[in-house]
Amino acid sequence: MGVTLRYMKILAISDTHINDRADEIPNVMEKLIYEEKPYDAVIFAGDLTREDVLEWVRSLAPKQYVVEGNMDYLDLPEYLVDDFNGVRIGVIHGHQIYPRGDVVKLCKVANKLDAKILVTGHTHNALVRSHSNKIIVNPGSLTGVISGSGSGGIPSFTIILIMDNSVKIDLYVLSDLMSADYIKQSYKFQI
Repeated sequence: MGVTLRYMKILAISDTHINDRADEIPNVMEKLIYEEKPYDAVIFAGDLTREDVLEWVRSLAPKQYVVEGNMDYLDLPEYLVDDFNGVRIGVIHGHQIYPRGDVVKLCKVANKLDAKILVTGHTHNALVRSHSNKIIVNPGSLTGVISGSGSGGIPSFTIILIMDNSVKIDLYVLSDLMSADYIKQSYKFQI
């Protein structure tokens, strides 16, 4: 029998590409992640590309959900799905979808996984959208690297708060690397 918390706080990140496209996570993003702790879980939607990044992810929360991206050569699953306070969340990288980030096709994956929320990556563009009674969350690239299709370039991540009958998703986007300014956008959905 599982424990139901009053709310659950989940960090969702993706696409760091450390050492193949980026040297490090921008300091302001890492600082924000630490300031928002503690997390009940962390989701990483693929393309971490290095074992030491996986170890860092494991240090962020007691539970981790990490899937393999198309640039990962680590032993990771292609997808995961689990129950978070009564809300099923699925995780895929997104390279399985063409065209990249197609919301209709992502909703079909969510249906197949029987997930209310699908966390995905691959496009490097942050996205929070409700479609066909599903919530699609792409935290974007934490390091802000450009994707293989030339999109992205802005560091971002999301925090998902699951409450009794609603989900709040906070999207953090770095607006200026030099001044360390960021924008926080909040989305709320009834479940």
